[in-house]
Amino acid sequence: LYQQDSCIFRWGDLKIDLKKYANPNVYSGFVELKKEQVIPFLDQKIHVFKDGEALEMVDLTVRYYDKMQNDVINLELDLHGDQASIRLPQKVQMLAELLKQGDAISIYGKVGEITLNAVSIRIYNPNSLYEPKIWINNWKKPETTYGFQVISREGFKTRLRIDTNNTEVHHVLKLYQDPERYDIIHIPGFATYQRLLHSDAQSFGIEALQKYPDRDWLYRDQLPENLDYVNHLVQLRWGELFAMPNSEIYSPEEFFNNIEEPVELWFDREQKTILRIALAIIPKDGPTDYLLLDREQLPYLGQMEAIRSIQPATSLFISGITILDAQGREESFPENFVIHVGHSLESK
Repeated sequence: LYQQDSCIFRWGDLKIDLKKYANPNVYSGFVELKKEQVIPFLDQKIHVFKDGEALEMVDLTVRYYDKMQNDVINLELDLHGDQASIRLPQKVQMLAELLKQGDAISIYGKVGEITLNAVSIRIYNPNSLYEPKIWINNWKKPETTYGFQVISREGFKTRLRIDTNNTEVHHVLKLYQDPERYDIIHIPGFATYQRLLHSDAQSFGIEALQKYPDRDWLYRDQLPENLDYVNHLVQLRWGELFAMPNSEIYSPEEFFNNIEEPVELWFDREQKTILRIALAIIPKDGPTDYLLLDREQLPYLGQMEAIRSIQPATSLFISGITILDAQGREESFPENFVIHVGHSLESK
């Protein structure tokens, strides 16, 4: 029996329960299997079921990721009604021979009325088990905007971001008139989804402020805030490294294969211009390091010693993002991303 609104991906005997990733009908799924579990279904039929009904294959892609070689192979499919399969037997054989620990197969496209953001099948790697020190909860689409934002940072004056000419929030403005305790930042037309932000003494932002007090870490407080991102599928891409808002756990080999590539922010198929980011390098053990990078420095990120010396079991926390809006004006992007680096695929 199928539960209402259930969505299931099947490849031969493999079954993956898909989860709704975004509205209106975007789904994703993940499974980790041993190589010997994957090979038997590679020459079988692919189906997707929604509420028990097989969906028509509209546009589907199967992609193989060779994690050690940082290589990608697209596999041509035959689509017939509600089923799909890899087109050539020799391609199935090639894939079976190539697969190794840490590799992945990703399936995405349009099936019936739903979009498969990615159905990922990762080849189990016993040496890549790693629990990151930091993890971001998936973003939830907010229902309300606010005309002000109070930012409380331990050890610093509280900041109020507000349009001081907006009469609807004058009652809030009146509460923050003491200049010894509060900074009022006037931003015309200001609106946000988060009216209260708090950072304690142990947060990464406060550590950066204390470690490098001469850097303008709080610059983005002065900017209007992007609100449109909630209507899009947002990805941070660094070559073949992806975060939405967390990345999968990449091996050091995968990570270093991509550090010379540009860091990009995408809203669906539109690339946004990144002007600044704050980057916290967070090892599982040891102190956190911080980089504040502008548009001119970002292309050289992969050449920086702090990046080239990153060790296994490290997370990269990317925050403080500023971008250009459609009119070429600078604005803050209010969310954060994390890229995780686990253990080597060559570990014994």
